[in-house]
Amino acid sequence: MGASHSTVSDPHRFAVAITGSDDDVRSLQAHPTKSYDYIVVGGGTAGCVLASRLSEDSRVNVLLVEAGYSNHGVTNSIIPLAFPMLMKSKYDWNYETVGMAGINGRTSYWPRGRLLGGTSSINGSMYHRCAPEDFSAWVEEGAKGWEYENMKPYFRKAEGYNPHPDHPNIDPALHGTVGPAKVTHGPIAFLSQPITKDILQSSINVGIRQVHDFNTDVGPTGVGLFARNVFPNGTRVSAATGYLTPSVLARPNLTVAVECMAEKIVLSSDEKVPRAKGLIFSTSRDGQRFYVPASKELILSSGVIGTPQVLMLSGIGPAAELAKHNIPVVRDLPVGEYLQDHFSPGPMLIRAKKGTWDFILRPLGGLLAMVKWFFFGKGPLSSLSVQVACFVRSDDKTFAHPQLPMHDGAKKYQVKDCCSGPTAPDIELFFAPFLAPPLGMKYWPFPGLTSGMLLLKPASYGTVKLASRNAWDYPLIDPNYLSHESDIALSIMGMRLLARIARTKPFADSLDLPEDSDDKTSVFWPTDCNPDTVSDDDLEAWARLHGQSTGHPTSSARMGGSPSTSVVDSKLKVHGVEGLRVCDASCFPTQVSGHPAAVVVAVAERAADLIKGVA
Repeated sequence: MGASHSTVSDPHRFAVAITGSDDDVRSLQAHPTKSYDYIVVGGGTAGCVLASRLSEDSRVNVLLVEAGYSNHGVTNSIIPLAFPMLMKSKYDWNYETVGMAGINGRTSYWPRGRLLGGTSSINGSMYHRCAPEDFSAWVEEGAKGWEYENMKPYFRKAEGYNPHPDHPNIDPALHGTVGPAKVTHGPIAFLSQPITKDILQSSINVGIRQVHDFNTDVGPTGVGLFARNVFPNGTRVSAATGYLTPSVLARPNLTVAVECMAEKIVLSSDEKVPRAKGLIFSTSRDGQRFYVPASKELILSSGVIGTPQVLMLSGIGPAAELAKHNIPVVRDLPVGEYLQDHFSPGPMLIRAKKGTWDFILRPLGGLLAMVKWFFFGKGPLSSLSVQVACFVRSDDKTFAHPQLPMHDGAKKYQVKDCCSGPTAPDIELFFAPFLAPPLGMKYWPFPGLTSGMLLLKPASYGTVKLASRNAWDYPLIDPNYLSHESDIALSIMGMRLLARIARTKPFADSLDLPEDSDDKTSVFWPTDCNPDTVSDDDLEAWARLHGQSTGHPTSSARMGGSPSTSVVDSKLKVHGVEGLRVCDASCFPTQVSGHPAAVVVAVAERAADLIKGVA
């Protein structure tokens, strides 16, 4: 446990400086340098798992290369509830998408972790396995061997579940107990403030079943409390703190390098099938470039944005896209295509009468919360921002009211069934027990909640494309939000359902809601308006004006059976290239029905066994 700090940032200690052409493989290999069996490119959620598991074999040497910083001493990463303080900091890649027609030409901010542990070091710490049927959908896309029954052992292997007496309905047989990724449910007395219990009951009252554990063989569909990746002492469990412990970092066969930007994979040109030979990287935009070879394999774990960028810079990607940048084509593969993200129509703020955590945003309340966390590892700062979530299906007929359409009975938009299976959800609703302050404001003068909906199974697909041949230039990210009519319809349905829950007793009794509102300039309008009378057109307009990412992108270098529609095969090997695999959320064949961090960890656990030849 604790921050990973036995890292190196001086490339001369593990690589050789490039003085000539980086395309001359023989020249580069002639330089004397330390040899590594495996190079893991990217120390994010998957990369930390891979480095830890592969280096368990003392006979192999492993190098983990991370472009971001060490996670040592990053206080706002250690405190679970402090993660918003990391957004747009130096520990965030702070990506921005291109403008999109679906959201009125606006761009969208994409936070991604720029430190060891990647986004698991800056996210909301929710532990969620998503829906078992998600993995059946992967198999249907050609990812043989990735069905849920094969994934369950890896979820359990990763998980170190800490039972709590307030949660007697959790089946311990479905959870791991000794894994590096510590998981727990908090005490009911602390987590379920009265307002949280009211949200649960009102959700049940509108027709959503209660779920005691989102992480079972049945799946998450229903309303319940999230499990959290938090150590018993109240600190965050990231892939770095869970897998790169001091004892792991002390292994003589593991080198962890930080602040080293991967520029390209060196591929052989004198063999019938191209083979990955090594990695070229640099420590600054105009600085010295370095080369380090791999004798067995390179594993790209640079994330949904970084992985396709490195592949394309290495000559692996759509031929037409590579030609734009005069990059020789090694393999023509759909790299950067099939990108998907969980879209949100924007935060839905709700005024409350009492019972929220808004006090922690004020000086005295924040100080008291910090003292409780620092000395006892307890209190709001050790918890999740999102307390309650509802996972629902848009075609659920048990809701008390229809969510779409509201007026003439003719659907303006048709819903496409993108669910992974008959019981998997396509909409998530969430509730956080405090009001997120707007830019420039420290806190609101009254209590409230921040809520919202996530479009779990979008019909829209986007792309990641190169902006230039320079790895230091951010690529062009286009998630193509709301380009499919089904996504518009589901956004309307989710917003209306959330507003109905807010106006259902007993939750409604805790809130300060007007009978109706037509003030669309107010940030409170989506919950102030009457869900029984507000038009679909008005909700659509709000989604287009305020819609944004929820930080769950996947599938930009996806797994599948055909090189025409996928980048890697079912063993995560890049089609038509030897010695090169991809392991991170970019390899997901399809988007998952929930928060993806735990799935990334389980995928990396299985990938490690595939590489070792034991899966």
